[in-house]
Amino acid sequence: MSQPALKLAAAKAAIAYVPIDTIIGVGSGSTVNLFIAELAKISHRIKAAVSSSDASTALLRQANIEVMTLNDAGMLSVYIDGADEITRHLAMIKGGGAALTREKIVAAASDKFICIADDSKLVGVLGKFPLPVEVIPMSRSYVSRELVKLGGAPEWRMLDGKGVITDNGNWILDVHNLRITDPVAVEADYNQITGVVFLGAMLADVPHTRPISVFVGSENAELRTELSVEKSSYEGPVGILSVLGEAAEKAGIPTVSIWASVPHYVHNAPSPKATLAIIDKLEELIDVVIPRGELVDESAAWESGIDVLAGEDDDMATYIAQLEQARDTVDSPEASGEAIAQEFEKYLRRRDGKADGRGSSRPGGPVGPPSLPPDDRGPRE
Repeated sequence: MSQPALKLAAAKAAIAYVPIDTIIGVGSGSTVNLFIAELAKISHRIKAAVSSSDASTALLRQANIEVMTLNDAGMLSVYIDGADEITRHLAMIKGGGAALTREKIVAAASDKFICIADDSKLVGVLGKFPLPVEVIPMSRSYVSRELVKLGGAPEWRMLDGKGVITDNGNWILDVHNLRITDPVAVEADYNQITGVVFLGAMLADVPHTRPISVFVGSENAELRTELSVEKSSYEGPVGILSVLGEAAEKAGIPTVSIWASVPHYVHNAPSPKATLAIIDKLEELIDVVIPRGELVDESAAWESGIDVLAGEDDDMATYIAQLEQARDTVDSPEASGEAIAQEFEKYLRRRDGKADGRGSSRPGGPVGPPSLPPDDRGPRE
């Protein structure tokens, strides 16, 4: 029997494992594509499907099968997927189609995993087929070095001269030269390779009406070069995130810190506008898409709420206007050292005027200087 015929036979055999009137998980790949075609013939017998890839989602919808998210579906009765290599002990390599992360997640959320594979995928020892490892883009070089230490030969999967991008926005490293005699141990070792992104906020002299300033820094020289970020020049008291970051670097774990400047006059947490700014920067750094949920509406409501408070407090409104003027001066395209110096002189005059009883102050204290960029102020947990 030819391999196409074997694949079709395996796909047809898997139909017997599809429960009636339930939601099933569906994988991805050439054999699964044949399975979906067979599933279309009995689509009236199932409620819906949860797909592990965008490609399978498209095929399922073409077959008039409803596709649900895993969050909406909950636990699944069965997950049906293929394999790139499989042993008689049912250890397998998957990920040739670059959907391995979602495949593992959907499989973990299912009561039963049915693997459909013909005998061409059966091997005595795993490793002839390169082992795919999905990585966030910022960690590719670091993870590659760690994989080499573990005996592998990682190769960045490319297509038309560009890195293959998974449905999650990540990259794939194909690890060659492996002879996997202990699959459980290998998976445990590979899963320990990591990096850490610390997120935080700091109180600053910034207006709530302007875009939130975000500072990105790293203590790791290679990451700074790869991400084009700076090392923080802040010297002073620190909090738990800085302590954890230093410990991680000493342990050989690369770290990146992302900090958002939050207006000190509305220091009550949370600040959805700051959260959005951090998410935007995180997406920019690691090339992933992060769902915003209700954050956009919450951010608008947060800003509107502060506008209402400022409208009821003349001192607060005056102080916010001063911050806006300072921020606009610094951010304007024509901003120069002289313009910034003039703005600072205005601040000094306002401060001296207040000392003589002639000026206004911000709520709760004297007027502060124009806000400096976060890398000059330093992060504060």
